[in-house]
Amino acid sequence: MKRSLILSIIAILALALFAGPVALVLLVPVLLIAYYLLHLKERKESPDAERMNMLTTVDEVTAKYGEPDDLIVTNAVLANELGGAILVYQQQGFMIAAGAKISLSDIESVAAKNMATPYTVAEYQVIITCKNKDYRYIRFNVGYDEEWASQVVADIDKYRAG
Repeated sequence: MKRSLILSIIAILALALFAGPVALVLLVPVLLIAYYLLHLKERKESPDAERMNMLTTVDEVTAKYGEPDDLIVTNAVLANELGGAILVYQQQGFMIAAGAKISLSDIESVAAKNMATPYTVAEYQVIITCKNKDYRYIRFNVGYDEEWASQVVADIDKYRAG
């Protein structure tokens, strides 16, 4: 984003120097409209932004839905935040994972994946695959321990419907 912004500014300055101020005055409204349309398109294409803003803290979730039936800790350091815990509402048929409300019947699979490459050490991620096209995959880091990642997957998988 920064690179394209810098290139746009350079192009505008070059246009102002070579074409004159009249061309610049005519170009500014076109650029503003283009920026607005691109920004609108980005907001439409990312339902994650709206979904993540809905539920931000564990306190908001418990105030809205009540006490969860189970709490799955995914990251011990962030256990008091939505990024480090999954709140399971089995009686109501959903869970809150990474700030997203997921229907238990919507979960297709749960898996742990080591995100390391041959040149880097990386954390394990738990990936929840959903049937819903708005949020097909939900990923979150669970640390560097394979056993912990497998345990988190097993804890989530036992609530999966079907």
